[in-house]
Amino acid sequence: LMQLSEEQREVVIMKEYEGLKFREIAEALNVSENTVKSRMYYGLDGLKRILEQKKITKDTIGYEL
Repeated sequence: LMQLSEEQREVVIMKEYEGLKFREIAEALNVSENTVKSRMYYGLDGLKRILEQKKITKDTIGYEL
């Protein structure tokens, strides 16, 4: 997560770890819902690329990503 931009990281954490809805994240960050969705999309894509570069898959960690 630390390799993502701060904006992407905070959205991913708020959505995936804190379970907030896009609307709630947008209100908390004072940005539009579309901005939140964009940051989430690029954040998850960034995480996917990082895991691919490190050759980390669900098989190597023992559970589904």
